[in-house]
Amino acid sequence: MLIFKDLFNGSKFDVFCKYTRHGKYISTMLFKRFWMAISLKNCFSYRLVSRYKILLVLSVAIMLTSQQAICQIDLKNSLYDLKSEFIRANTDTQKVRLALSISSFYLTNKVRTKAMADSSRKYIALAQALNNTVNFKDARDAIRMLQFKILLRDNRFSEADRMIAQSTGPLYCHLNFLLGRFRLEKPGSEKEDMELAEKYFLASQQYAVKKGMPNIALISQVYQYNLMVERGVDENICNQYLNQVLKKCRVTKSKQIELKLMQTKAVNDLNHYNLTGYMYKTATLAKAIGNKGIEIFCLKEIADYNLRQGKIDSAEQQLNTVLKMYTDLGFKNLQFTYDLLAATALVKGNMESGMKYSIAAVKTAEQTGTDYGINSFYNRLAGLCRDLGMKRQSLMWYRKWQEAAMRSETSFPYAAYSALAAELILQGKAKQVLKTLDSADKAFKFDPDGMFLIPQLRANCYAALGKMDSAEFYSFKIVKNLETRGIKDYLYYQAYQNQAAFYIKQRNFIKASPFVDKVLAADKGYVKAADMAALLMYKFKVDSAQGNYLSAINYFKASKAISDSIYNQVKIKQTEQLQLQYATAERDHENLVLRSKNNLQHSELEKEALNRKLVTTALLGSILITGLMWYLYRAKQKSNTGLKLQQDEINKQNKQLQLRQNEINKQNIQLNQLLHEKEWLMKEIHHRVKNNLQIISSLLNTQSSYLDNEEALMAIRDSQNRMQAISIVHQKLYQSDDLSTINLQVYIEELAQSIQNSFQNKQNINFNINIANARLSTAQTVPLGLILNEAITNSVKYAFTETRKGLISLYSSVIEGNNYKLIIKDNGKGLPEDFDIHHCTSLGLNLISGLAEQLGGQFDIQSNGGTTITVIFPIETI
Repeated sequence: MLIFKDLFNGSKFDVFCKYTRHGKYISTMLFKRFWMAISLKNCFSYRLVSRYKILLVLSVAIMLTSQQAICQIDLKNSLYDLKSEFIRANTDTQKVRLALSISSFYLTNKVRTKAMADSSRKYIALAQALNNTVNFKDARDAIRMLQFKILLRDNRFSEADRMIAQSTGPLYCHLNFLLGRFRLEKPGSEKEDMELAEKYFLASQQYAVKKGMPNIALISQVYQYNLMVERGVDENICNQYLNQVLKKCRVTKSKQIELKLMQTKAVNDLNHYNLTGYMYKTATLAKAIGNKGIEIFCLKEIADYNLRQGKIDSAEQQLNTVLKMYTDLGFKNLQFTYDLLAATALVKGNMESGMKYSIAAVKTAEQTGTDYGINSFYNRLAGLCRDLGMKRQSLMWYRKWQEAAMRSETSFPYAAYSALAAELILQGKAKQVLKTLDSADKAFKFDPDGMFLIPQLRANCYAALGKMDSAEFYSFKIVKNLETRGIKDYLYYQAYQNQAAFYIKQRNFIKASPFVDKVLAADKGYVKAADMAALLMYKFKVDSAQGNYLSAINYFKASKAISDSIYNQVKIKQTEQLQLQYATAERDHENLVLRSKNNLQHSELEKEALNRKLVTTALLGSILITGLMWYLYRAKQKSNTGLKLQQDEINKQNKQLQLRQNEINKQNIQLNQLLHEKEWLMKEIHHRVKNNLQIISSLLNTQSSYLDNEEALMAIRDSQNRMQAISIVHQKLYQSDDLSTINLQVYIEELAQSIQNSFQNKQNINFNINIANARLSTAQTVPLGLILNEAITNSVKYAFTETRKGLISLYSSVIEGNNYKLIIKDNGKGLPEDFDIHHCTSLGLNLISGLAEQLGGQFDIQSNGGTTITVIFPIETI
């Protein structure tokens, strides 16, 4: 029968459900998506740490998107193909079947929106009108089934009950099945829902027994087994019931129902106990009775299980087999298999394949018109493109993802909002994000994202606001939630890695250490290659802070090796080409759709004209074809000879180009090695210069302990401060990845603090620092540091009395003409009235004047409510 023929043939993917201890369910297919959607991390950019935490919980939010599993996803058909076939159909019977398939597609493969329901109703009405002429009974029942599904989606249960009461025969039983499944798979495990589900399953079973429909009675028992599992009935009792039903199936030789029951058992075992024995048995039985759809389903589930267990090569091989089998059967919705292949590639660190399969998943979903799961595909591509530096493509995918999420969400779209929240946090609007989250918490009660997404967003907001205790609380809350869950999977270790990243960013290496070690000890399959590179870099930071320099260097090299193998320019170029190919194909597809619509509109008119010309054209065509065939035969003989010569020449040139390319690649590798060695050498030089300056400072400090002359002691301390100003420059250089410039904001703050500490008896002096965020070369930073040292030292020594509380202000800005303006001001007693800069014998002021001239700038000193020194000089272009 039309309405039931796909129930066990596997052309539709049954949306089985996982149930948590709280009764909420997670669709099996969506549950797997979170793992594949986690974006790759940039191993060496810790400024991106908070953004990557968002990515983890975004994927989880997509995974937990709630959708009632009252139907089956149509894997075989494409919406656009169905519509085209409907327009071209010649008979009303064909049009009825196609209209029903289109209506069903909207219910199974489209997101739950009013537009989806309206489109489904439209094609139901078309099928009903056409069926009035052909009077196809199976079509009448199918129309009623689709109308019933729409009632359930709209929660119109009274009307659904009335439709059941008005139905007879197999239709009565299957409407009861639909309503029972709706209650069974409804989020939450309310006792009322369980009782109603049992009521409808028993009603269908009793009716089937009464009317002599044994197969339908067995189907009802399959659903009752699912109900027992959901209610938490003892496993042994569930298995006894299962074996009883299996025995009945074998006695009645109901192979398809036996297969359905085994598939249900296999999914429950996999979801609840992580066992695959029944999945293998189900695949074997499906193959034996020729049910390719369920056979492929089982193989894909086994591949996914192997992926989650870290058996990457086995999973990849099995998924390629699944893809080929689906393709051979002519199935169009292959995006879920592509998605698993993308996850496999990313676990192996193969960015090119990960990008290829991710694009294939999105492209397939868009071409078939299937919305289910597309948000996770968009999210993965957005993150992957961003991590590869493809900002334009990343923004494109984020826009698509957010647009799709806003269309499909029936509650607050946390997942889509998170991308916007990340941008708002970067713009300094973290308080606005917190207010939005608070409002959403009050407005929406059911919150499946509470375990992962919301705590992470709050942690990022508090970190941006500088409230690190609150940020740590919410960040660690995710770890505690996952510990409570009791499952050590990829999500569990990802949370530990994010917590380690949080502490690394805070430079709290002691707290970070156990989290890093926890993830490093995990099985290979739980940590992707890019994540491993990040973890090894964290370990490098931890060991460096603890003084384990040899171990730290080894971890750094290991991290760099993994990162270089993933993020090389060749792979990035290839992924960019894949993006370009997708964009081109998408435009071609849009043009093809437009042309198809135009052609279909004119097809009826052209058909009549074509019939009139057909006879004449056929006669003339036969004459022309005969002559053309002879001409082409002669032309082909001539062209083949020429083409062979051209091909030989092309092959020769290609071989030469390949040899040249190999030589260039070898030279590039050598240049990269030399550059790496040079960077290490420069860092080592700066490190040694800094150490030598510290040694000299220590010698001067030792010498000062043997001196009683205050002026000599003061001269030694001034010299130490000057060396410290230079030493900090070299310290910043060897600690930074940028060996040519210094961040002035950080440098000046540290220098001011160092000078203040050197005057222990001047602790009543405060600093007000407002330094522009600029970077200067080493050649300019050293003179500028010495100027600051002399100016601040003079203010500390001479500007304030013993009782007066002093304030030294440091301001800077980048002014017109790319000039840097620095102001050092104190509120002390100022300069003497007879002070003349041109006749000043002070070493400090002479140094300042000379250093300002060395910088090619201007130097000015004023006394008004204290002393103000202004230095303006041009910034060198690096």
